[in-house]
Amino acid sequence: MIRRAARDWLMRRRVYLAPLALVALGLLGMVSGTGPVFRIFCAGVAVLGAILAVAFRQQEVLRRGGAAPGVVEIDEARITYLSAQGGQVVDRDGLWAVTLLIRPTGAVWVLDHEAGPFLEVPLSASGAEGLAALIEALPRVELARARAALEAGETGAHLVWKASP
Repeated sequence: MIRRAARDWLMRRRVYLAPLALVALGLLGMVSGTGPVFRIFCAGVAVLGAILAVAFRQQEVLRRGGAAPGVVEIDEARITYLSAQGGQVVDRDGLWAVTLLIRPTGAVWVLDHEAGPFLEVPLSASGAEGLAALIEALPRVELARARAALEAGETGAHLVWKASP
């Protein structure tokens, strides 16, 4: 009996609606309650609802499917990836292998280089399209199989480029 658009809107925001309902009930009880003990209890319910709303919001951000965490910056031949877990700088000339790793949780570029441990950059990170353009410019790059695997949803590692000895 509810419109489809309204139902979809409510379903997308249900994570926030339950805690906000607790806040509203707590505030209503504080205003209309009789006695200090009941008002203190209602204040606690309102605070609990606010804490839950903040916690659910943080979980929602982590589960968002749109964009992966981190930022990729390309400055001439230098690749910089920064994220909340840290960051790394890789020179294009120091690369010796590029792999597209497709996981059920998402795909990442794996950059093996001579300067340190490999670097994993999510395909959906901000600025990752510049990294894809840099990889396409490498000599003898083989992106066709990796793209086909990505479109087909095949999980696993797909070697895209390897430096010649």
